[in-house]
Amino acid sequence: MDRLIGMGFLKFVPDQHRADVRLQLVATATKGYLDSDWNDDCVATDLRGYPADNEDLAEGQVGATILLMKPVLEREGVKLDTVLDECGDEMYEVVINGQRHLIYEGDGGEDSWTLALKRLLEIVNGLLEQAGSAERLYGMYAGNDGRVVLLTEAMYDYIESLGDVFDSSWMPYSVGQLEAGERR
Repeated sequence: MDRLIGMGFLKFVPDQHRADVRLQLVATATKGYLDSDWNDDCVATDLRGYPADNEDLAEGQVGATILLMKPVLEREGVKLDTVLDECGDEMYEVVINGQRHLIYEGDGGEDSWTLALKRLLEIVNGLLEQAGSAERLYGMYAGNDGRVVLLTEAMYDYIESLGDVFDSSWMPYSVGQLEAGERR
């Protein structure tokens, strides 16, 4: 745990709450996953984990999910003046600062859940990269239990290196792993 914290895992947590959040992380790590308490919007108090129910994303909540991350994204240099979900019969797009991002066309087909999650990861990672941030968004779990987590590549690599310390269903995954069908 201390190695992750040394990598900046708690950088989004106000100083006065870091000790409590660290204890929350330690408690969950002993149970095979890494998380902190959630607020009413299901946002982790470490401000790294966010809800990403794949069905909700596919039904027009990609932009709303991005808005949950707004304080952290803006701290990382991402400008978010406007974020709108535009979901219609012909297509679903998220409009960020006037720029349209296609989520899917038509009804998205039978893979609309996976497609919406993939696009969320791609959009946020593109915004973070443009801002010069080292943070990236990864998926966790899948389906109605889907979540996303912000990690640097070094944090992700370290978590991966721990192997069987964490339950395999909890392990974060990248867009590439999602595309390869390794997570759904």
